[in-house]
This record gives sequence, structure tokens and C-alpha cells, in this order.
Amino acid sequence: MAGTGLKKQQPQKRRVQRPSGEQDMTVGSAPRFSQLSVRDIRNVQSITSHAYIKSETASRGGFALYKDANNRSILSVDMIQVRGNWKINATSIYTGTEDHSGYTANAGNITIYSDASNASIHAKNFYINESGNMTAQSVTLTGAVTATSGAIGGWTINSTSIYTGTEDHAAYTGATGDITLYAAGGNASIHANKWYIDINGKLFANTGSFAGAISSSATITGGIFQTASSGQRIVIDGTSISYIPSSGATTVLSGTAGGLLISLDCKTINGHFFSNGASGGSFYMEERANADGDFGGYGQFWTKSTAPCRAWFTDDTGVDHAVCIATGGTGGSGSAGAGNQYVEIRIGTTKYKVLHDGTV
Repeated sequence: MAGTGLKKQQPQKRRVQRPSGEQDMTVGSAPRFSQLSVRDIRNVQSITSHAYIKSETASRGGFALYKDANNRSILSVDMIQVRGNWKINATSIYTGTEDHSGYTANAGNITIYSDASNASIHAKNFYINESGNMTAQSVTLTGAVTATSGAIGGWTINSTSIYTGTEDHAAYTGATGDITLYAAGGNASIHANKWYIDINGKLFANTGSFAGAISSSATITGGIFQTASSGQRIVIDGTSISYIPSSGATTVLSGTAGGLLISLDCKTINGHFFSNGASGGSFYMEERANADGDFGGYGQFWTKSTAPCRAWFTDDTGVDHAVCIATGGTGGSGSAGAGNQYVEIRIGTTKYKVLHDGTV
């Protein structure tokens, strides 16, 4: 140990002066010194002191070991270098080069920083800044992640949405690549550029293809529905239902002011009717008090609600005509003779017989 002066506590105090310049001095279990003033300390195995140890001048740095007002031992140093490349100063514990602005420059460097107001941790591939935000080049998390905002890949997260591009939860998104998954309170929806599902669960799309069955208890409104894109199919649009065979004429059912219009093999019939569904079965017309409205160039057959009901015909000028029911027979009272033919015509409730010679 090289020193500039040495004072030893003895019955008679005296100062031991050392020659100027550095010299080695070994202090073992020698008598206790009340004051030891040294310029440099090297290769010391231990120092035991019951008094105040400090650097001689503040400009030289160094350390101080003392008791505070509460009799606590205080060690004050400008820097401590610990074996294993760790260093400690007034604000940081670090290896390599101290860096608390972002990523450290070298892979082996790390800085734990605190200036009593701000604190952060910095390494080569990650850092946590003074606001508590973590920035890393890759992260693997095994537990739960709770966040009200942030970004993962190309996805942005906020308190109500996870989205790419621009957040949009009103209808279709503005750009092709944008999509928004939205949830706020009791409302939730999904929005893309070509389709969206609104907060009521309604699906809106520019086009669609469904491989499975479609089931709905609600009304399906708008557009054109067809069972196939070509060939034999049924097509439903806003005004008609069409059966389109692979070849031959199209059958069309469409609504008109007078009822249901059916086009069969280019022949048009207008009326309220139904069939019993059997091949060669009967054709039924519902009875009514009056004919439907008139259409120019069209006449209408209808069933008048008399008792019993009767067949009537109304021309395109609105004039009603009772349909005559004729039956054939031979002979009978008033005939021109046995075996002569006649036709019986019923008009309303009156029957008329027209004989073979034209006699009524």
C-alpha cells in the first residue's frame, strides 16, 4: 500500500512521514490507527474500520463508508465494478456499454436503469421503456394476454375492434384488404369490402355461393333466386316465378292486377284456379259474385256464385255472358218423332230443347 502519511494511536501521538512517491506498505494485524490517509489502495484482502472512510477530495471520486444520523452503515461510491463484467453507477446496473435509449448495441449488453423518476430495461433484442411499453423483435407468451390497444402483425387492436387497414363498422369497408371485427357493449358485427354482418345479424354481400341448405323463418327480400345458373331451373325474381326446362317453352307465373297470370307454351290464361294434381284430373275455378277487371284483348271465364254455381264468360268490354250447358238425347215429348235427335240447352234455370230440324 502506497501512502503519504500514517498516524498511529499511541500514548504519545506522532505522525509517521513516508517518502514522496508511491511505495508498497503491508498492514496486517498491526495496532489500530485512528486515521489512515492513503493515495491508492490495491491488492487489499480486507479493510476493517470503526470510523469514517471517504475519498480525500470530491474531485477524485472514490467512496465513503460512514454512519448516518440513525447510526446506519452507509457505503457511497461513484462506481462499482463487479467480477463478471457488471458495473454499477448512480443510475444503472449494466454489462458492456451502458445504454438506456432503446436496444443495446451488442448482444451481450443489458442495462437496468433508474434515475429516481424514470426506470427502464434495455437489451439487444428487447427493451421496456420508461412508460412500461415493451418493444421486442419476437415474443413467446404462454399465459393470458390482456390489452385494450396494440398491434399484432397487420392487425390493430383497440377497446372495441380488431381490424386491418382502416377501422370501419358502419357497412362495407372502404378498401379491399380491410376487415373489422367489432364489439361494443351489446352490439357486435363483422365488416369487409364485399360483405358484412351487421349488429342485427343480417348478412349483406355483393354475391354469394352456398354449398349447404339455407333455412330461414323470416322473409327473404330482393334480388333473383334460381336453383341453377343454367339449364333446367326455377327462377324467382321480383314479379314472377319461372320454370325454365332444358329445352322447350318456359312456364311463367306472375302477379297481375286481376290475379295470377300463367304462361304455358306461349298461351296465356288469367284467373283464380287450381288443379287436383293428378294427371288428367279436374280443373277448378273458385266461385265469385262478379268478374275481375277488364283487359283489352282478353276475355275471362269465371264461376258465378249462384246456387248451384254457374259458368260465365265476360268479354273485354265488360259484358257478362252465361255459358250454355248442352246435353244430347233422342225422342221425348214434343219431338218430331221417335228416334229423332235433339239438344237440350240450359240458360240460367230454364231448359230449351233444340230438335234436329231446328225447332225449339
